[in-house]
Amino acid sequence: MMVQTNRALVSQLQDYELLQRYFQAHELSKVDQASELKAFLDEFNSLEGFKHAATDRMNVYVNGHVRVRQGLLAAIEFGERVARTVPKIQGRVIGSQNFGNELIKAMRGLEQEQLWLFSLDTRHQIIATDVIHIGSLRTCPFHIRDVIRKALKYNAQSIILAHNHPSGQSEPSEKDLRLSKEMAKAADLFEIALLDSFIVGADDYTSLREEGAFSVFDELKELETNMKLK
Repeated sequence: MMVQTNRALVSQLQDYELLQRYFQAHELSKVDQASELKAFLDEFNSLEGFKHAATDRMNVYVNGHVRVRQGLLAAIEFGERVARTVPKIQGRVIGSQNFGNELIKAMRGLEQEQLWLFSLDTRHQIIATDVIHIGSLRTCPFHIRDVIRKALKYNAQSIILAHNHPSGQSEPSEKDLRLSKEMAKAADLFEIALLDSFIVGADDYTSLREEGAFSVFDELKELETNMKLK
């Protein structure tokens, strides 16, 4: 019997159906499969509940059926690592156009909206790349503190943000503009410069720096610096 493993088909499954597929792969009886599914949902209620479960609670769950449930933890961790994998964009950032074109190649085809953070040193050399958020920024905005925490971890002197629009359009929304401006202000408090914020479509990109989105903030910073010098 041929089993369908098409990725698009699997992505349409409900959470409980994915769990069923996992337990089926362990060749458990139907009774045991139902028992394992019930145990998971009784303990965590949902994948969100699983994600935020305390360590002690997780240990109690795993000890109930170590072989199967430890394997489930490994499978979920593997999926999370795949989701966090970022194609490497290396080297020195010398202009929005070159960097934007690299982003198009790296982010084209992503099925979900993702927010990437690039941390840079004093020479604008990329020293780290992180996935900050996966999912719509409209319904679940990223936390600015997550970006700052990462940048401070690498002792970054400046940062670049980039997120894709799965629709293929690169026009920034009002929320894109607002979040980027808030990010620039927050980073400045830690003497970290937000060099640019990119919105990446299927075949093009928008640089908010090129669009002048930060011009008022830059002018205020320059005025503040001049006043300090006086």
